[in-house]
Order: sequence, then C-alpha cells, then structure tokens
Amino acid sequence: MTHVGDCFSLKDTLGMKAVTVFKKEKNFASKQFVAEYSVLFDKRKQSKITFNTGSFYIDPFGNYTNTDTILFAGEFSKSRTADLLPLNYGIE
Repeated sequence: MTHVGDCFSLKDTLGMKAVTVFKKEKNFASKQFVAEYSVLFDKRKQSKITFNTGSFYIDPFGNYTNTDTILFAGEFSKSRTADLLPLNYGIE
C-alpha cells in the first residue's frame, strides 16, 4: 500500500492547498509524465489517476488547477459528471 506522503506534499497557500506531485519513473512515459497511481476501492472498483504536471492547487470546494494535465480513468472518470459544468456556472 502506498501512503499519500510518499506521493505528494501539501501546503496551505492563500486559502488553497498547493500540491506537489513526486516524480515516479515509468518506462515508455511521455516527457510530461510525472506520476501515475492505481486506486482500488471495495476490492472491485478500479481507478487510475495520471499526473502530467508536478504541481497544482485545490480550492476549498475541491476544484483544481491544471485540469488538462491530470487524467482520470476507471470509476473516477465515471462519477465526474459535475466536472462538466464550468467553475463560474450559476443560475441567473
């Protein structure tokens, strides 16, 4: 099992969390590749997250920067319907 502290460092910055992703070597990876992690939930729901960035920020609502360089697959990607709305979405 991998612990979060072995993969990332977190720092409070201006009301947000600054996340630094630790580099993880992988054969045949693109030049932008930083790290990739598999997540198994409930012994049957598999997901994968790929980071093509070494750092990003998370706001208090869970929104994150660098959305084009953080890729989700598996169960994570199936349950991300709310991400289809823009951050400034509102009812007028």
